[in-house]
Amino acid sequence: MSFTSVSQHKRPSLMLQMLAAFLGGVVLFLAGAGAISSGYQLIFSDRVFPGIMMAGVDLSSLTPEQASTTLSQHITYPKNGQIVFRDGDAVWVATPADLGMDFEASTSVERAFDQGRRGGLFTNMATQLNAWQGGLYLGPVIIFDARVAHDYLEKIADQIDRPVVEADLHLDGTNVIYTPGQIGRLLNVDKTLAALLVQLRTFRDGEITLVIEDRAPMVMEASTQAERLRQALNGPLILNIDNAQTGDPGPWTIDQSDLAGMMDIGRVKTASGWQYQVAVDARAIQLFLEQIAPLVNRSSTNARFSFDDGSSQLALVQPAVVGRTLDINATRDAITQKVFQGEHNFPLILKVNKPAVGDDATAKSLGINTLVS
Repeated sequence: MSFTSVSQHKRPSLMLQMLAAFLGGVVLFLAGAGAISSGYQLIFSDRVFPGIMMAGVDLSSLTPEQASTTLSQHITYPKNGQIVFRDGDAVWVATPADLGMDFEASTSVERAFDQGRRGGLFTNMATQLNAWQGGLYLGPVIIFDARVAHDYLEKIADQIDRPVVEADLHLDGTNVIYTPGQIGRLLNVDKTLAALLVQLRTFRDGEITLVIEDRAPMVMEASTQAERLRQALNGPLILNIDNAQTGDPGPWTIDQSDLAGMMDIGRVKTASGWQYQVAVDARAIQLFLEQIAPLVNRSSTNARFSFDDGSSQLALVQPAVVGRTLDINATRDAITQKVFQGEHNFPLILKVNKPAVGDDATAKSLGINTLVS
């Protein structure tokens, strides 16, 4: 019983001794690690730790000033690179710095200098050890101000952009004014800027394709319609009775200024797109024809005869009169169609109304055999 009691008292004491030894070891390890890290940092207190690389440049053991000078000598792309923009024979050449790219030397050096310093004890030790054993590769701090590039492209756009010009056709009195259309050009600054960003990320010289968009006018060309108008207004419009006899009215003249007022000029949509259309106002022509119709129209009159009882034949006393009526619709259509072909003299289209009894009537044809009264 006494042996058992002694053994139970010795076991807790051994465990305490082992725990104390473990804790002491940890403390010694931490103290050693801290001492090593502190000593390492003390040696390189004002220099970049060994193994730190940036943009292919070894910054090991360099002071921040030395590192800044070294990096600035090697990272020259922002100031010395060339970006080319081309539009046909027109060329613009800019450095990345002109386009808003800048190498932040001080910030880059600060980033390199902070490696192995800004973390906890073990983090700093791990970073220092990794850099010393295999090298730690960092990227430089490059900033890009897209506003600068956007402004640069806007200046190019001022030289490239061309407004859309719609074809114009109108009358100034009797003068035909015609201006052909023009295809507009517009530099798409946003899309060009996107392509520029891709190129700058490569840190290489390159040529950027300017994204230029063509914009067609609604109506590009109307020279044919302009020539048709000139043909129509080349002289006054003259209407007359074909083979006019003594006493017939006319001719009638529509002068060029009045004719110009009858012109309709407008844009219409066709299968091939929008285009100008020129026409004479058919209603205006019709009103003019309706005004002269009473002067032109003539009623038909039968011939008058006397009967020769001896010969049983008719003797012409008063010739027949052939009637006529102005065909307003046909005349109107002829004018509206042919005036644009340069025709200015238009015979009126007449409907002939023959009398029931003409000059050539005979007693037999009329059924007369004897003098009735």
